[in-house]
Order: sequence, then structure tokens, then C-alpha cells
Amino acid sequence: ALNHAAGVGWLARVGVAAGGTAARMLAHVKVTPHRLTSVALSADGVIVAAGTNEGEVVLLQASSLQRLLKLQEHQMYVSVLLLTPPDAAGCYAAISCSTNDAKVTRIRKEQLAPPALSGKALWAGVLALLVLLLAALMAR
Repeated sequence: ALNHAAGVGWLARVGVAAGGTAARMLAHVKVTPHRLTSVALSADGVIVAAGTNEGEVVLLQASSLQRLLKLQEHQMYVSVLLLTPPDAAGCYAAISCSTNDAKVTRIRKEQLAPPALSGKALWAGVLALLVLLLAALMAR
């Protein structure tokens, strides 16, 4: 689902029971502050891509909707978006079209790894945890 009631830039993952017709929302995420104009799911169901009215293509992990990669592919909105099945090396291709151009972008497997915590972010988290522990000890 694109741009649901919470505003623009949201993507929702829905499920339909076997033989059923009613869908229910399983998860949702704010992909971008821009309006979503297209969406594609890879043939293996691992990657979902969303195109925006600003020409961006955002790739997410389909199971968790975790953002993996953002590409600035076009000057104008992405009207058509397609993900190819992964090749033998595990690489996908994103085929995107806008009003004035089309682009094929090869996406390497390494680019799709979920972002790891940087050293600074990790230490900031450890420091925050230590501050909370110290505050809890002092409150006793």
C-alpha cells in the first residue's frame, strides 16, 4: 500500500489469508518524506523497492521493511519500477522509468546489507546505557 492515511511516504505490508479476500496490515514504515509513486517486489520476495515523486528509489528488506539503500535515479517522479530476480552472484537490477528517461541500476549484494551501527553510534548507545545504570544506582 502506498501513502496511507498517515500521510505521504508510508509503505505498508499487508497479508491475505489463503483463499481469503480481506487484507490486513502486518507492518508499515515511513520510507521517505516524499510521495511514493511506484512500488515493486523482487521475484524472490526478499526486497521491496519504492519510487518517489522526487526521483528516488528506496530499497527495503521485505520481511522487516528495514531501509537498505536509497538511490537518486531520476530528476522527476518514478512512474514504473521493477526488480529483477537475483543473478548467480546475488545481485539484483532495479529498472526504473520516469517521464523523460529509463534507467537500469545493478545492485550488488553488499549494498543490501542492513546498516550496521557505526563506531560512534555504538559508543553513544553504550554511554547512554551506562548513564541509565548510574542513575538507577543513585536513585536507590
